[in-house]
Formats: sequence, C-alpha cells, structure tokens
Amino acid sequence: MKRLGVWILILALCLTGCRPAAVEEEPAMPTDVPSVVTDDVPMYHDPISGFYGTLQYDTRYESAYLAERETEAWEREARHIFAYLNENAHPTVETFIDFEEMEEDFFTYAKAQALLDAYIGYTSLLQQDTESWGEAVMYGTGFGAGEMGARKEIYRNFVENWYETMTWLSDISPLDCYIFLPEEELERLNQDGRIEYTMGNYDLAEKEGAWKEDILENPIDGWASQWLYQDGATYMMSADGWMEAKLWETELRHAYEVFSAHANPAVEPEKTVVGAREALLGFAPVNGECLALFSYSNAFMGKDQKDGFGAGTLARVDHGINCARYYRRATLLLWKALLDRLEMDAPEWQFDSENSREELLERRFQGTEGRELRLWGGELLTSGIFLSESGYKRLKTPPQAVDTYSRSYNEDVCVEVFRDEREQRDVVLLTSENGLCQEIELTSPRHEAGIGGVTRTDVNFDGTDDLLLYIGGSRGGCRFNAAFLGKPGEEGYRYAPSFSEIPSPRVDAEHGVIWGGSDYNYGHYYYAYEILNGEYQMTHALEALSEGGSHPACRESLRKDGAMVEVRYWEAPAREKGWSNPVDIMEAYVRTGTVWEGWGWCDIRAYERYG
Repeated sequence: MKRLGVWILILALCLTGCRPAAVEEEPAMPTDVPSVVTDDVPMYHDPISGFYGTLQYDTRYESAYLAERETEAWEREARHIFAYLNENAHPTVETFIDFEEMEEDFFTYAKAQALLDAYIGYTSLLQQDTESWGEAVMYGTGFGAGEMGARKEIYRNFVENWYETMTWLSDISPLDCYIFLPEEELERLNQDGRIEYTMGNYDLAEKEGAWKEDILENPIDGWASQWLYQDGATYMMSADGWMEAKLWETELRHAYEVFSAHANPAVEPEKTVVGAREALLGFAPVNGECLALFSYSNAFMGKDQKDGFGAGTLARVDHGINCARYYRRATLLLWKALLDRLEMDAPEWQFDSENSREELLERRFQGTEGRELRLWGGELLTSGIFLSESGYKRLKTPPQAVDTYSRSYNEDVCVEVFRDEREQRDVVLLTSENGLCQEIELTSPRHEAGIGGVTRTDVNFDGTDDLLLYIGGSRGGCRFNAAFLGKPGEEGYRYAPSFSEIPSPRVDAEHGVIWGGSDYNYGHYYYAYEILNGEYQMTHALEALSEGGSHPACRESLRKDGAMVEVRYWEAPAREKGWSNPVDIMEAYVRTGTVWEGWGWCDIRAYERYG
C-alpha cells in the first residue's frame, strides 16, 4: 500500500504541473498584444522555436502534432506581417502592389512547395517502383510531419527575412514582430487532451545567422562575384541584379526538371512539380519589389502619411537582388533534398559561364545610347559582342587588355574609354557622326569611382562647346574630368591634361574663372583656376580649417612667380558657437575683407557638405 501511495502522490504532482485541457475554440490571431521583443533581447532571437524547443512530450504520440502547432504559430506570424504591410503602405504603393493577392500567392507557394518537399523526403516518389499512389505515400510514416516541417521553414524564413528588413536601420522594429505568446500556445497544445507534456526553462535561442548552403560551392556565385556589382552605377546594378535572378531562375527550373526526370511515373508528380515551381516564380519578384520599397523608400509609414512617396534610388537595384536571393535559396534547398534522396555526389549544374557572360555583355550593350556603360571582368577582348560593338578595332595603339570599358554619347560624338589596369593605360576614342575618329591617351591621375559619362560645356571661353569626360572622384566629394577642347570653326578636339587637376569644376564664364573645391570634415577648400599660357593653373586659394572647432582659421593664397604664396592668415574666435563648421569660418573671413576681390564673385557655400 505504501508503494501504491507513493506512486499516486508522484502522479498527482505530475498532473498539477500540467495545465487543464482547454475546451474553447482555437483563439484567433491576437491583434493588440505587446511585442515580446524587448530591449534586453537581441533582435534576432526567436521565441517561437525557442518555446517549442523546451517542450518535452510523450514520445508515443506522433510528431506531426507539435510540428503542426509550430507551423500554425509561424503562419500567424507571417499573416501578421502582411497585415502590417497592408496597413502601413503608402497609398501610391497600392497602385502596383496588391497585398491581399501577394499574401494569397505566398501561402499558395508555401503549401505547394512544402508538399513537394515532403514527397521527396518521406515517400518512394523518387527512383522507386510502386504501382499505386498510396503505396508511395506510405513509404515513410513521417509524411505529415515532413510537410508541416517544410511549410514551417518557409514561413519562418519569410518572417525572419522581413524582420531583418524592418530592423536594419535601428534596434527597434516598427513591427511588433513575434506576437507569439507561449501561455496561449500551452492551452492550444492540449485543447483536445490528447497529449501530455512538460516544459523546461523558457530560453530564447539566438538565431544562428544567415542560412548557408552545405552542399558544395556553386559556379553561379563565383561567376556573379566576378562579373556583377562592380561599377557602382545604380541602373547598371539593377541590370546586374536581374541578371543574377535570371541565372538562378534558370538553375531552379533545371532542378525541377531533374526532380521530374527521377520521379516515379506511378505518382504523376507533374502537377505537384509545376505547381510548386510556378507558385515560387510568381511570388519571388513581388516579394523582392516589396522588400526593396521597404528598405529604400518611405513607402511604409502609415496610411495617414502626408509626405509624397519616394521610391529611393536603390529600390530598383535591391528589387532584382532580393529576387535573386530568393531563387538562390530555393534552388540550393531543392538541390540538397534531391542529393540526399538520390544519393548523388554533386548536382548537375547547367550553368554556362561563357554564354552567360556573352548574354550579360549583350544586355549591357543594348539600349545604352546617351548614357555611360561600364563592363568589368578583365577578359573583354575574348568577347565577340565587345569586339563587334565597340571601337576597339579602330584604335591604332590598342591596349593589350581591356578591364573596363565605358561608352557615352553627347549629341553627335561618341566617347569610348578603354582601360587597361595592368599597364595603367586609359585610351579614349572620340568618334563623330561624320566618321572622324580621334585616339587620345589620357595622362590624368587615376581616381576611384569608375570612369565614363560625358557633358558638353565651354570651359575655355572661346564660344565653342567642349567635352568633359568624368574620370572618377576622391575624398571630399571631389569629381574630376578630362577636358577635350573644341576648335572654333574646325572639327575635332584638343586634349587639355591640366584641366583634370581641378576638383569638381564649376564654370564662371562672366569672370573667366573655373572654380574648384571640396569639403572635408574639418576643412573647406575653394580654388580659382585661370588659363595661363594655354594651361589651367590655380591662381587663388582659400582654405578654412576647424580641427574639430579648437583652432578655427582661414588662409588665403595667390599665385606669384609661378608658385602659390600665402597672403593672409586669419584666426577666428576660438571655441565660439558655430565656428566648428569650416564653411562658417570661410564665410566670416570673406565678410572681414579679402586680399583678392574675386572671392566676392563666387558662392562660398557651393561645396558645403559636398563629400
């Protein structure tokens, strides 16, 4: 009897640790609950998986039960994000993004892809001889749990992707993300009284970082890193993003084809494969566009926002990049599942780097009239499209290699730049509509930020427009140009190397001066250049230094006997409010009187915060 009493006491204690079974219906998604993300919890902690990881349940019960509950929790979180997007989107966004349709497409994709993933892992769908669909499904007892687990991972990846997007600018998310409440989940878990469970210490497990492939190095990433995202031009990066998306989409379609080729004919997988593929390809672009708008615009500020909608200069870029990342992850996950199931050593990559490179080059050569075009990669001379479309063959002394190519148009002149990084050569080809070609080798110093882009203006004040070719920039927001001077009444241009020394040139035709300048953190610099003996030479300089506000001063210099000489040094009142800004110091100096009257002609604040 004593032994029986002890067992009764132990059983009673165990039962008191469990919540009573809930009899009410499953609660709807809460809409006004506080966020579980607090200041002392890192932003990527995941309370949903953390909670389920602490549960200990009767192992005799099928695992699909808890997988289904966790999947439902992540589904509610995903729907919460769609509700947030729909509620806070700028009205303009709703003219081209239907959030209700986007939500429907996402869950359609999640259902179709999860079902396909379960077929791969938990049936005899692949390389097995079965005569009935039922026999194929019964190959694995965990089919239901596998489908739920796959769907959960799709939901979770979506939520975490958006959570990261919403928090990348600050530690405080604009979304009360993770509305999941463990207390409610405990009640839901045992609402039908079918399972016994206990719960350990509730600890939020930190997110392990971005998802990483573990199958093998793939040729697409290697090629993309070499050929894409090199020039920094927004419109070109946009083309790169879509190019990479197209590459991964091609490989994704191939992965689905491999799946169909190895599938058991008895189960007729065509509908499942096609459905999952088309649902994914339909959702990814819209998701990428929405992510881009959220990251780089004021598109999500609330329905009552009065400000105009600004898409942001990078929205188009990230649109393609996000889509490419979506395809990439789906492709690698699908390949991993196929490799494991088919016991293959490596995927059958269909990526053709040579054809893809030619396609990229052809894409960049098309529709480039009137704007610069840059290509990076080092081996352009092996490209047929490059040799046929560029003026390389017309050069008399062509570079041995072409690492960077730029083509710009301005009215009737085409300006091409061929850059050889190894020999440090920059060869320019000017081609007029009448067929006149001029080959010029630049002797200007090299700068960062690329090359290309042509403007037309008169920089030597002779009444004839000249050509300015952008040749890069440097610290302080400086932009430098190579000048090709037009000849009045004649064809062709004359290269003026001395013009390339002028930082961010501004033409003052009234006074015959080219202004230049820059603005660093603790210094503001203004220069005047004039044409002396046929060359552009600095004739006056004004420099304001603050050194963090401790020793504000201004120095004026002018050219004497071929050299710049200091003519006045002025110390501003030390540590006085407002003197930490060097532009304020320079402006105050000009008010006190300058040695050269020309400082009254220019806009002293023209280069303010230029860098």
